[in-house]
Amino acid sequence: MADNMMLAFPDDSEDFDLNKLLQITQNNAMNNMSLSNQMGVMANTMGEHSRQIEMLNKRLTQHEHTVTLTNYQTKEMYQAVHHRIAELLRTDGGHSDYYGRFCSKLWRDAKAHSKMAQDYKFTLQIDFDEVMEYIGSWYPVGYSGTEAYKQHLDDIRAGRKEA
Repeated sequence: MADNMMLAFPDDSEDFDLNKLLQITQNNAMNNMSLSNQMGVMANTMGEHSRQIEMLNKRLTQHEHTVTLTNYQTKEMYQAVHHRIAELLRTDGGHSDYYGRFCSKLWRDAKAHSKMAQDYKFTLQIDFDEVMEYIGSWYPVGYSGTEAYKQHLDDIRAGRKEA
């Protein structure tokens, strides 16, 4: 048999090279195997990356639940409390008779009804925005508004004076 087998087809004027066809088929098969191997390596690499991302997400979540406010954030929170009290009492930075009591009430309410830490400086950064929203919309809890809380404070004062 000859090295190069040529087949002639009655409908085709060109000769058919069987060895060339076998060579092309073999090359295609090798290319497919190589691509398949490369895809397997990529799949393994992607799986490893997914595991690493999951691990980093867990570490980030743990970190978020341990990092407390910066000095700037504690100052911002402190100022927000005093701004809210001035807003409710309609003062321009001057203190009314109620100012200190309202401040104390806001701090207590924020600690009880938001995620503010008992020492506000230890509030978690992840909770900062929620606590700031609470402060910005605060009204004395347990009272029907600012005037009702003022009346309560006046009643306490009157009771002490009478005693």
